[in-house]
Amino acid sequence: MKVLILHLSDIHCSKRKVSVFDKIDGIRGVVESLCSEHPDVTKCFVLVTGDIADKGHKSQYDIAYNFFNLLRSQLKAIKTNIEITYIITPGNHDCVFSKVEKKRDSTIRRILIEDDSVEESEINELVEAQNNFFDFLSKISPIAFSKNISKLFWKIIIPVDEYKISFYCLNTSYISQEHEKQGEITFPVNLLTDFEKYDLVCALFHHPYKHLQFLQNRPKLPFRPSL
Repeated sequence: MKVLILHLSDIHCSKRKVSVFDKIDGIRGVVESLCSEHPDVTKCFVLVTGDIADKGHKSQYDIAYNFFNLLRSQLKAIKTNIEITYIITPGNHDCVFSKVEKKRDSTIRRILIEDDSVEESEINELVEAQNNFFDFLSKISPIAFSKNISKLFWKIIIPVDEYKISFYCLNTSYISQEHEKQGEITFPVNLLTDFEKYDLVCALFHHPYKHLQFLQNRPKLPFRPSL
C-alpha cells in the first residue's frame, strides 16, 4: 500500500476571496496524475498548515468547510476507495484578535521576555482567539479533534499496514499577535518527543523558521533541531 501526502496552506477563505474554489481542478489534476502513476495508493493525507480563514470568523470557516468537502468529493471521484484524511493546524489569520488581544498581551509579553514555559491556564487564554478554528476542526477532521487534546500540540497516529505514521500538529500561532514581528514566536519544544516510536513523522506548523527565531538576549531551546 502507498500513501499520498498533499500539502496546502494559506487559503484565506472569505466572502471576498472565493477564488480558492478555482484551485480545486488543479489539485484534482495533480492527484489524478499521481494516482495514475501509483495505482496502489489507497490513503491520501491532506496537510493544511494554517490560515484557513482570512480573519478567523465563523462565516469564513463555513466557506472553508464547503471547500474541503468539495475537494474530498472531487478526490473520491478519482478513486472511490481512496481514504481522505485532513490534518490541519492553525495560522495567525485563524485568530480573532479584536475581542481578546488586550487580554492576551500581558501573557505573551511574559512568555517572550521572562520564561518560555506555558501553563495550561495560559494556553486556554491564548487559544481563545482560535475558538472558531477549533470548532471548524472538530467538524472537518474529527480524527484530529477531541475535547481532551492540548490546543498547543497534538499528535495523530495512523497505522498503514505494519507501519505507523505520526502527524505532529504544532499550534505556533497560539502566541500570534495582530501586528506580528519576526522572532516573536516561541514554542515549548520540550513537548516534541517520541519521534523514534514511528516509521514516519510529519510535523505541521504555520510559521516559517525565520519567525521562530528566538530573542537573542537569553538562551532558548532550539526549535529547528528539535524537529
